[in-house]
Amino acid sequence: MTDQPELIGPYKILQKIGEGGFATVYLAQSRDPKKPQKVALKVLNSGDGYRRFEREVETVAMLDHPNIIRIFDTGEDKKTGVPFFAMEYIAGGTLRNKLEADTRLSRQEAMTLIKPIGAALTYAHEQGIIHRDVNANNILLDTSQDPIRPVLTDFGLVKSLVSEDDNTSTVGIIGTFHYYAPEQWNRETLTPATDLYALAITLFEALSGQRPFKGDIFALRDKHLDEPFPSLSGLVPDTGPYFEDILIKAAAKEPSDRYPSVAEFVEALIEADRKATDDQNYKDIQKLVEHKDYATALERLNRDFIHVGNFEYRNVAQMLWGLVYANQHHGALPPGWDGQASLQAFTEPISNMDDMVVTQQSQTLETLESQLSRTRRDLVRTQEISKVIIPISLWLAILVGGIIAPQIQGLSPQIRELLAQPFTSIIAFVLLAGYLIYYFWVYYISTLHHD
Repeated sequence: MTDQPELIGPYKILQKIGEGGFATVYLAQSRDPKKPQKVALKVLNSGDGYRRFEREVETVAMLDHPNIIRIFDTGEDKKTGVPFFAMEYIAGGTLRNKLEADTRLSRQEAMTLIKPIGAALTYAHEQGIIHRDVNANNILLDTSQDPIRPVLTDFGLVKSLVSEDDNTSTVGIIGTFHYYAPEQWNRETLTPATDLYALAITLFEALSGQRPFKGDIFALRDKHLDEPFPSLSGLVPDTGPYFEDILIKAAAKEPSDRYPSVAEFVEALIEADRKATDDQNYKDIQKLVEHKDYATALERLNRDFIHVGNFEYRNVAQMLWGLVYANQHHGALPPGWDGQASLQAFTEPISNMDDMVVTQQSQTLETLESQLSRTRRDLVRTQEISKVIIPISLWLAILVGGIIAPQIQGLSPQIRELLAQPFTSIIAFVLLAGYLIYYFWVYYISTLHHD
C-alpha cells in the first residue's frame, strides 16, 4: 500500500503515523457523526502478515488493562478487502521518540514508565500471553495525563502459553534484535522471562540513552549469548549503583537465573528507587543545614521523611531535633508549618523510646541509690559494733592476761614473767580483739547482703 487512501471502511484518513513490514498505521477519524473520535487505524499491507494481524486483534481484544492498547473496531474495507482495526490514538509518540529527543530519562521518569509497563506485562502473563517484542518502539506515551500514561502496543508477535501455535517455527527469528533474549536467538521455548529480559534492556536504554549491545545482527547474537551485561554505573553514576545488580539479574543469560516474574523485578526496582530517593533527599537536607538554611531543611525533612513515614535513617531523629533547636535559636519555622502536629507521628515513637530509656535509667539509679544506702547503713552499724567490741576486747585482754598467764604450766620462768607484765597481756589480747572485730564485721555484713 504505497499511496495514502482517503477512506478505509468507516474512517477518514488524516495522516500516516507509522509503517512496518506487515502493516501501516494512520491517524484517522470516524465518519460516524455520533462518534467522531480520532483513532489509530492499523491496516494490513499484504496477505503475508494476515496471521500475525489476526493474532494481534484476537489478543488485544481479550486484554483489558489501562496500560495495554485498546481496540475499538475491526473489519475489512469494502472496496479493497484490506483488513484493519481501530485502536485508541495516543498522541504523545513512543518511548523511542522521547529518547531521541531527550537522549535519556531521569530515574524518576524511567520509573514512572517502567512500573505501569511492568504491571501490563504481569497482567498479560497472568492471561497466558507472552508479548515477545517489548521495546522502546512499542511503548506509547499518553502525555494528556499526569503523570504520563505509558501504553504497551504491537501484540502481533504474541505467543500463548497454553497454545502450541508458535509463529517462530515458520518465519524464523522475528522481532527487534537489540532486545532479544538468548532463548529467542536459540529458538528455544519462550516464557515470561523472555519479556522480562526485554524490559530490562528497555530500562537500561531509558536510563543510559544507549542499548547495552551494539552491532549488526551477527554481533548482536554473539553479545546477547556470551557477553556480560554492561555496567550501568559507569554510564549513569548517580543512578547506576542502585539499579545495576537488578538489571544484571533481570538480563541473565539463563531464564532460570532471572527474577521469577516481572512483578518481582519491578518490586526490586521500586525498593532501589526508594533508597536512591532517600539518599538524595538526605544529602540535600545536609547541604541546607551546612548553609544554615534551617527552615527549609526542616520543611524538607518533614516532607521527605516524616510525612511519608520513613524513619529508617537512624540519624533523622538527631537531625530533626537539631533543626528544631536551630530554628528556636536562629530562625523561624517554615511558614504555615505546624511543628507540633507535623512532628507528632514522628516524635511519638521517639518520645516513647526516650521514655523507655529514661525509665530504665531511673530504675537503675534507684537500684544504685538503694544499694548505696544499704552500704551506708552497714558501715554505720559496723562502726557502732566496733565501738562496743574494741573496749570490751581490751578490757578482757587486760583481765585475762594478768590472771591466767602466770598460771600456765610448762612455760619457762622468763616467759611467765614476761607474760605477767601488764603491757604484754595488753599487746597479745589487742591482737585477739582485732581478730574478733574483723570476724564479726565480715560475718555481719555478709549476713546483711544475703537478706
